[in-house]
Amino acid sequence: MKAVIAVVIISSIQGDFAYTLTSVTVSVEDVPNVSVYGISVMSLKDKQKSASVEDISDDFLYVYRLFGLIVAEQLHPEHLVSVVEDCLSDQDSKVIPITGYLEHHFIL
Repeated sequence: MKAVIAVVIISSIQGDFAYTLTSVTVSVEDVPNVSVYGISVMSLKDKQKSASVEDISDDFLYVYRLFGLIVAEQLHPEHLVSVVEDCLSDQDSKVIPITGYLEHHFIL
């Protein structure tokens, strides 16, 4: 997998944390230019406390809703990877409810 372009789509600050939803355009074998979405979390008090998962899914709406839940819950960086893994491993996780954060910022 080769990254072509990385873009920050949404940034949000909630409490002591900065949250970012990113898009990376990658080339995968015979499929050129696929956008995959990721999430990063950084502590504003201690910038060394940060975490990111750059390739959660190519389904923007799924990652966008997950991002909304993470922001609403003010998830700490040390929990990001396990939350993403849990969501991806859970068969029912493809249905993530729209949260108040998303309803107020974007129309889906």
